[in-house]
Amino acid sequence: MGDRKMWNGLNWKNWRIAAKLDPDKKLRENTLQTIIDAGFDALIVGGTQGINSDNTDGLINLIREANYPGPLVHEITVPGVVAQNVDAYFLPVVLNAGDVKWITGLHHRAIKHYAGRIPWDRTLAEGYVICNPACAAGIMTRVNSVKTPDATAYCDIAEKILGLPVIYLEYSGTFGDPALVEAVARRRESIHVFYGGGIDSETRALAMSRLADTVIVGNVIYDNPAAIGDIVKAVRATGSPGRR
Repeated sequence: MGDRKMWNGLNWKNWRIAAKLDPDKKLRENTLQTIIDAGFDALIVGGTQGINSDNTDGLINLIREANYPGPLVHEITVPGVVAQNVDAYFLPVVLNAGDVKWITGLHHRAIKHYAGRIPWDRTLAEGYVICNPACAAGIMTRVNSVKTPDATAYCDIAEKILGLPVIYLEYSGTFGDPALVEAVARRRESIHVFYGGGIDSETRALAMSRLADTVIVGNVIYDNPAAIGDIVKAVRATGSPGRR
């Protein structure tokens, strides 16, 4: 999938930092303009709890009305909630889920329902490894704790068995283990490494951007939007994506 002409030339492999916006959370006044001014490579709309068509479409329309100039992506976590006014779709495959529906079950059901209407040329499958069992996504998908040998094994599964273009190391609200992220980055051959979790300062942004290809920030947007600009600058200071 990663070798196709995907997303009409939106170049996801060149993204260094993206913002994930949760439809179930309310942005502070002027935060959306702060996000746009910061210069993220892409905005991703997605979340775990309270996701429905109304709040998803509402957030996407808000972003469009603000004239955000970059790629806008919908990460689909609820099969019946699929936005239309976006450039592309992320499709999570939770590799360490304790419930098989988060690996293939929901995907199978959705494909049967939507059949030929799925724009595969604008859809990117992500091999998710949820490394924080206590987060909402970890509880919902029933994951166990992930140590470095587990993470590198999941990397091999994603890259060598499933042929996925992306492995997403998700710590969701907590800052991850740099040694684990580095081990995955060294283990992979060509799979693109996303990292998300606890990026709330320049120091943390620098640490993970030196290891992962793309850093994704979320909670800081709601907790401390004033830090967004410095975080983006810190990630950009580490250079282009690639083997770090």
